[in-house]
Amino acid sequence: MQLTKRNNASQRSPLNINSNMNMTKIELNPLKGIHIAQVGTIEFGMTANEVKEILGQPEQEDDSQLYYCSEELRLDFNSQKCLEFIEIISGPYPKAIEPILYDVNPFVLLANELVDLLTQKNGYDIDYSEVPVCYAFRSISVGIFREFSEETTQQSIKEAKENGVYEDEKLWLLNDLEKSKHFWTIGIGMKGYYE
Repeated sequence: MQLTKRNNASQRSPLNINSNMNMTKIELNPLKGIHIAQVGTIEFGMTANEVKEILGQPEQEDDSQLYYCSEELRLDFNSQKCLEFIEIISGPYPKAIEPILYDVNPFVLLANELVDLLTQKNGYDIDYSEVPVCYAFRSISVGIFREFSEETTQQSIKEAKENGVYEDEKLWLLNDLEKSKHFWTIGIGMKGYYE
């Protein structure tokens, strides 16, 4: 495994976000890891210390996870202390990053478009047990999540109208409706992560 080091790795926030309001591109490479523009490559199998050499110190950490909240990332480590999962936690409206998966930003795609793209890349081995809010594409070890679906939000709008509270809740409901059209997190894992 090759480490890609950056200068002054001990400094916080290597992505230099919000310096000139540019979004940092994070390329998700299923079954491999991520590449962060102008920072380096994080690969599955790395230790937490190897990750910190590239990304610096996380805002939060425990025995099995590193949180880089400013970079909108969560990294999980297995019982052997090796990186096994990386999640973009800021969708569908990231503030500092632009994730790229298969040459597109997955948070720009509508939910059905992202499911179609991942199904095309993955093939038949998909965990549908939490549809429509969560899908796990086992062959490529990609998972997507949203708290609620467009259909659920449409039902909430209908009930609010029936109960005479729609006008009071309109802004909240319409915001939820727009957000429900996309997935909110996307994670990639090492081979076999979702099995």
